[in-house]
Amino acid sequence: MGSRVQMLDKCSVATSLTNGQRLVWPMSLKTVKPFQRRIRKNILRLVGAKNITLERLALEADLTSSFVSQVLAGRSSISLASLERLAHALDVDVVELFRA
Repeated sequence: MGSRVQMLDKCSVATSLTNGQRLVWPMSLKTVKPFQRRIRKNILRLVGAKNITLERLALEADLTSSFVSQVLAGRSSISLASLERLAHALDVDVVELFRA
């Protein structure tokens, strides 16, 4: 269960969530720090497990969907406070977002 991240080419990544949602964004995985990849992977896994959209996650975390998308694409940094809001919206402890 969860999400699957797939490199489309060296500039694009696609993620298919279990709820059928497909996200595509431009990026290079080599430019994203390992902990950011881990956080992104865990957020996408939890979103898929809860069967919610990223827009719903952002709404419940009181963040913009644009910001959440930018964080998941590695284009924006996220504060611990915002990570805590995402974790709360996902009904998990913030530590779950950092698990390997």
